[in-house]
Amino acid sequence: MEYITNCVSGNAEDLQKMVDSAKSITYRTFTKYVKPFVLNELFPQYVKGILHIKDDYSVSFFKGRYQGRHCVYVEQSGIEYIFC
Repeated sequence: MEYITNCVSGNAEDLQKMVDSAKSITYRTFTKYVKPFVLNELFPQYVKGILHIKDDYSVSFFKGRYQGRHCVYVEQSGIEYIFC
């Protein structure tokens, strides 16, 4: 899957539908859909920092549907980053 958008740039109605029906998944499951190097590009603060994205309490991983497509997304500090 590739990065599509985030909640700041996406369609609010589509985002709400996605969030309302989403299921929580683990980091390990998330990385079956999105390779860790892609996350490193999107979140460079975790590459050289002492905290890894999978251990950050402000980060959660989900799967759902965005605009009718299967997707996964990362929620980091209240912002959803969507991959389809």
